[in-house]
Amino acid sequence: MSETNQTDNVQKAPVAEPSETQRYDAPFNVNISFPESIIIKMVDASALHDYEFGLFISSLFSTAFVGFLVAYFQTPNDDLVQAKLFGIATIIVGVVTVAFFIWALMKRSKMTARTRAFKLKTGGVQEIKDE
Repeated sequence: MSETNQTDNVQKAPVAEPSETQRYDAPFNVNISFPESIIIKMVDASALHDYEFGLFISSLFSTAFVGFLVAYFQTPNDDLVQAKLFGIATIIVGVVTVAFFIWALMKRSKMTARTRAFKLKTGGVQEIKDE
């Protein structure tokens, strides 16, 4: 049985030789296009914090909910007390998860209702030169 190297089956890509006309000290042109205007939406930072906090807590509780749900379904049939405890814990954690998620959605709707938008014109964009 002969051993073959995997690289034996791969063809090497041809490498181009450096050109004599390439100049590395010559400047190059970069074209950047700017839009006519930029719209910036400003939101209340405290409402944004509450929204992110609600989503974070609901995501943590959703993980716990799935854990208790799996534990509930994997409880042996002969241990009804433990199954009831896991079932009650699953329901409580599920309710808390949904409550925090709804609270976060309410904070988001409140936050977007108080959004202020500013339109900035980008005309007159100038180059900044390093000193």
